[in-house]
Amino acid sequence: MEQRDASQPLPKRIARPMGGALGPTIGLLLFLVFSVEAVRLAVGKRYGIDEFTYAHAAWLISNGQVPYRDFFCHHFPFPFYLMAVPFRFLDDNPNHIRYLRLMMLMFLAVILAATSRVNRREGQWTALITSLTLLMVPAVVAPAIEIRPDAIALAFFLAAVAVLYTREAARRTGGLPESDVSLPVAHDRWPPRIGCRKGLGSGMLFGLAICASEKVLCYGAVFAAAWAMDVFYNRKRKADYLLGNPFTFLAGVGVVAVSACVFLTLSGAWGSFVRYSLQWSAAYQQLHHGFTWQRYFWWIISGIWWLWGFAVVGLGATAGRLVRAGPARWSDPDWLLIGALPGAFASYALQRCAYPYSLLPAMTVMCIFSARGLALTVQALAEEREMKRSSTLAVVLLFLGLLVWEIRQERFEGILGVLAVASLPFVADRLGWMQRRPGLARSEHLLVFFCFVLLLSWQVSLHFSRLEEQLLTDNAYQHETLTLLNELTSPEDAVYDNSGGFVARPHTSFYYFTNSFIRRRMKRDLQESALEGIYRTGCAVFLHDIRFATLPEPLRGFLTENYQPLNPDIWIWGRHYETTTGTLSKRFYAIRDGWYFVIPGSVAIEGKLAFDDVAATGSIFPLTRGMKHLRYEGPPASFYILWLPRNGQVFMPSHRGQPKFSSLF
Repeated sequence: MEQRDASQPLPKRIARPMGGALGPTIGLLLFLVFSVEAVRLAVGKRYGIDEFTYAHAAWLISNGQVPYRDFFCHHFPFPFYLMAVPFRFLDDNPNHIRYLRLMMLMFLAVILAATSRVNRREGQWTALITSLTLLMVPAVVAPAIEIRPDAIALAFFLAAVAVLYTREAARRTGGLPESDVSLPVAHDRWPPRIGCRKGLGSGMLFGLAICASEKVLCYGAVFAAAWAMDVFYNRKRKADYLLGNPFTFLAGVGVVAVSACVFLTLSGAWGSFVRYSLQWSAAYQQLHHGFTWQRYFWWIISGIWWLWGFAVVGLGATAGRLVRAGPARWSDPDWLLIGALPGAFASYALQRCAYPYSLLPAMTVMCIFSARGLALTVQALAEEREMKRSSTLAVVLLFLGLLVWEIRQERFEGILGVLAVASLPFVADRLGWMQRRPGLARSEHLLVFFCFVLLLSWQVSLHFSRLEEQLLTDNAYQHETLTLLNELTSPEDAVYDNSGGFVARPHTSFYYFTNSFIRRRMKRDLQESALEGIYRTGCAVFLHDIRFATLPEPLRGFLTENYQPLNPDIWIWGRHYETTTGTLSKRFYAIRDGWYFVIPGSVAIEGKLAFDDVAATGSIFPLTRGMKHLRYEGPPASFYILWLPRNGQVFMPSHRGQPKFSSLF
């Protein structure tokens, strides 16, 4: 291989920002601010209905159950095993779902670290902008902190890409600062040992990414193309590999694949895995009506249109550098990012129900190129004298565009923010904080710094407010409901709903959650399995969720007749009885052995209440499981017979209010 001459100039990279120490200081402060905001979102953001589903699956696994075999699951199970780790060290309090949110912050940190490493060869400033951009974009940080497989899979995928960004790969295509060009490029042996290690590590990480989400098969297909490039092109010309070493990369993937096969074999879940994770998912894609990918897409990108412009700049600059790199271009890992971008959008658009969180991979890769484009634009404005007129026009148009956008959105606080920030460069210049570059006039430097601060401040004002909007409806009520559920039931008491919202309690049937496809295609089976499961498990608590309205009518009728509302979200097993004659002969099914009560309690005192001819001696009485013959004699009355919860709380059912615990997002 050819040795690069250390004296040969390389394309200049961005080593430090404009404005001396002021730029990095502002950048670090903003990074800290938005990092704290990400933590606040993880702690306080409202739980979506799917998050309860995944949390309950993790709790089941922590108790020894196996996906596919013991409970319904149509996703690859690796994320649920990771989520099960906290439950192994905690008790069965449903509120422990908050620890899974904190766990997701770890994967967000991996995403930030991996993307920063990818852009580190563009300069430290670009790496900082990358992390800052990701933290500021709600379409990235909001789904990344939610309890979903998407962020976990993306973290492993980006880690698999990041380990391939070595200093050698950067030097081959002119991607290091000038201070690093003196390091040798040629290797003592081919293929290099470091390439073998990195190929193995990247392969294992990529294999784990596939195990985390089947969506990786779409945007991760670029690894297959890279492997073919290495084997059929780079290997023949004895050039550096794109994947470090394609054979050790394949070995890394193989290690993970073999481990997954061993798990399915030992757990006896092969048949169930094929049925539910493969065949069921294929049927879902073919038969489910769903909705078009455009339903949420345009709404999401409308608030970050300017980032798309910088992404085009960054993508164009990256493609241009690869073209100028000569034969070494085919060993540059940037091809993985370029190839992953359309694949990530395809993984979103091809879904029958393309919800916003599925855009996370595409938005993350886009932000990588946006950070490059932003840094390159700022550098060009600062150093290219001949661009002064076009730069001035761009700044004016951008400034006016932001004002028009804020006015149309009626964001008057944003208007004030944009106008106020316009004065910051001039204040900084008066205080002597500005570090002018040689050859630039004061007005030109102020204009350049004005552009930079304007963009950054607009991100802060707009995206910070949008992140705060996510906390307008926090999860405080949801945790209050889970706390009450923990007081009402013991860890062995089954609870019925259609999403696993009870988190750390047993469910009643194999299909513990039901999406719209199941409720449409399996109405009869769903109704039969739900009723059978309720009676079999002695389920005395029903948690009302947003899917209740679309359940089969007979099932909804059964639930509303046999459960009574403690509050709009938690319903307790029991029935309502009424007599105007003073005598009543009905049936009551005791769902389980335990204590029951009559409300109002005066019914048992002023009249005679008996079950199978055994009189109730008070308002609270024991019953054995099974059908009972209820007889009442006394004054006309309207009363309820209800199961007594674990905390002994006696209550009068109330049908006032609307359920608030469950929501789609």
